[in-house]
Amino acid sequence: MDGKGEAGDPARQQQEEEEGSDAAASTTASTAGSKPRRRRRAARSKESKLENYDALNWRIHQLYTEQRFDDCDKLIELALQRSQSQCDYALYVRGMILKAQGQLKEAQTAFQEVLRLRPTNHHAALQIARCLYLSGKFRAALDVFDQAAEIGVSSWRVHHDKSMCHVRLKQYDQAEQLLGRALAIYNNALSLQQLARVRILTSDLPGAAKAYEEALKISPEDTEIMTSLGLLYLRMGQPSRAFELFGTCLTYDPRDTRAILAAASIIQDNEDYDVALVKYRISAVLTPESAELWNNIGMCFFGKQKYVAAIACLKRAAYLAPFEWMVAFNLGLVHLTVGQHASAYHFFSASVKLRPKFAPAYGLLGVTLHNLKDPESADTAFKRAIQLDPSDPITHINYAVMLFEHGDIKGAAQQFSVYETIADNMEGFKEEHGDCVHTARLLQTKLKTNNTSTASAAKSSTTPAATAASSSAQVPPVSAVPAANGDSSQEMLL
Repeated sequence: MDGKGEAGDPARQQQEEEEGSDAAASTTASTAGSKPRRRRRAARSKESKLENYDALNWRIHQLYTEQRFDDCDKLIELALQRSQSQCDYALYVRGMILKAQGQLKEAQTAFQEVLRLRPTNHHAALQIARCLYLSGKFRAALDVFDQAAEIGVSSWRVHHDKSMCHVRLKQYDQAEQLLGRALAIYNNALSLQQLARVRILTSDLPGAAKAYEEALKISPEDTEIMTSLGLLYLRMGQPSRAFELFGTCLTYDPRDTRAILAAASIIQDNEDYDVALVKYRISAVLTPESAELWNNIGMCFFGKQKYVAAIACLKRAAYLAPFEWMVAFNLGLVHLTVGQHASAYHFFSASVKLRPKFAPAYGLLGVTLHNLKDPESADTAFKRAIQLDPSDPITHINYAVMLFEHGDIKGAAQQFSVYETIADNMEGFKEEHGDCVHTARLLQTKLKTNNTSTASAAKSSTTPAATAASSSAQVPPVSAVPAANGDSSQEMLL
């Protein structure tokens, strides 16, 4: 029994060794199979950490587009804490918020931090250039725009934004060339509008109208383009086309105050003051602090011969815009009409100081000084008006009356002759200015009879009804005329 047991031990040991090797092999296989799983888990955990840096970007974007800047800024701070200031999108949105709040220097610092984290972020480079533009550093902005172009920003946009800087530097030829390049790359309404503004600054009104027409083809429902084009046609002496555009604009947006104001001014030109006042009443609800609105309302009352109401409205316009030359001119006109010559002198003097090259203001200043018994100063004012605009017949006839009343018959006859020549060659002048024609007939009678008593002629001439007709019928207000002003330029950039 003992021998069998001992003889069986080697077989049993071999079996146990085989079972042990199989178990070891299975253990090794299981161990080998578990290692890749651990690595994959580690890799996934690293990826999840990287994704967490940008996990709040969607919410940051949502808050920014909703303009909830306070909540957005708190979330940006949280995202930067989690990512250890490595989240470039959060920094970019912070820069946009700071720029919208006018903190341009801080915004520029934020965008520079974005470029440090991601040097190929051309959006950040473009925003740095725009911050420099808004800060008035136009030449520095041009340099940064060039750097942004090298990074890879859209070419047409770089050309467009660079043209804005050249406009500010009054380099209009370079601006027009850059806009031409932008339009060659991508024909867009934004660049066409800017091209129209540049051409207006260079007095190329037909070219500006063509640019606006092209922009209107691209964006046929853009009320801003319609209003700007209508105002331009109004400046070009095409009120019917302008009125059509204003009507179309009001069809799309009945609350467009610029279109309402411009359309009402055309109605006012046609002396339909009641209808114009109805339009102005709508605009007064939307923009009660518009100086141009109260100026035009005042001149409507002037046309209706309600002088107290006219002065009240014009005084309100002067309060809202104390340096607006047209308001001062119209106040002088109303005071001269009611015989308050000292007040008229005050406002005409302010008008010529604010707008030194506006000839009618000097002409009416001469009439006022003549009524104030200051012939020497009146003579100087009339000569200055003729120097600025020798083709204005009203100035010549008023100057002739003043010379005749002070005994200069030869000078009066000479000015009357110039008046007749200009009035005969000016189409529609005599039909539109009947009171001026009446004054001329009285003066002609006095010159023929060579009578020195000219009281009646003086009274007719010093009531500037002819001038009032041309001045009170307002062309589009100064602020509503399309121009490349600072505000619109910034809107095109942002």
